[in-house]
Amino acid sequence: MIRYFKLFDLLNRRGMKKTSLLRVISAPTLAKLSKGWTVQTDILDSICRYLKCQPGDIMEYIDENDDDEIDKMIERIDDMAERRGDPPGRWLG
Repeated sequence: MIRYFKLFDLLNRRGMKKTSLLRVISAPTLAKLSKGWTVQTDILDSICRYLKCQPGDIMEYIDENDDDEIDKMIERIDDMAERRGDPPGRWLG
């Protein structure tokens, strides 16, 4: 399954908010990315052009059948949230 956690981490490291992407994508598309839903490659192209990055910088494949990989992913997300001052698990809701 393709996930976009790297995109949100990249934005965070650059001091940008998710809403910064509204310059190049629509609000419904941003919601799809936040939920991990499928988006078309032209959307990814627009994001990469805007952020001057490669697709691998904003997305990754996660084997949803691999519990260890999922646990690592959750830990990375909680770490990102903690760096922002958000409580762990906030991204779940």
